[in-house]
Amino acid sequence: MRRTAMIGRYVLGAAMAAAGCAEREPSFDVQAQIRLLQGADEEGRWEALTNLRDAGAAGGPAVEILKTMLRGTKDEVLQSEIARALAGIGGAAAPAVPELVPLLASKDAWVRNTAAQALGTIGNAAAPALPKLAPLTKDADADVAEAAREAVRRIQRAQKR
Repeated sequence: MRRTAMIGRYVLGAAMAAAGCAEREPSFDVQAQIRLLQGADEEGRWEALTNLRDAGAAGGPAVEILKTMLRGTKDEVLQSEIARALAGIGGAAAPAVPELVPLLASKDAWVRNTAAQALGTIGNAAAPALPKLAPLTKDADADVAEAAREAVRRIQRAQKR
């Protein structure tokens, strides 16, 4: 349900932007997103995760709280959304590699997929995850296998730079 609502908001926003209806976004306030993550409002936390995913490296200051959230939850939907936020943050999410690696062993394919994607976007700093990513390149879930192959390619390419 939460995933569907988030996708719906994304599609609506994209449609409005394409139609020229969307207003210009104000500058990104990462501290406001951190406050939402730490707040009691569940909807606010989901909104912050989406905003951080879309913010790119500007979301870097939120990595520590995202790491704490990952360590403190067994909720697979939340784990995958945190991984997606870290993927959006990219290389600035490098400190979260130790929290992402255990997600590669999740029973949930979407969690494995999003963790692999996040590690791939982090790049060279995710090199310690390569031994855990390699077996996933042959995962029974085709999407997980593809995400793992792409993550391995991205990390290896980053190592050559």
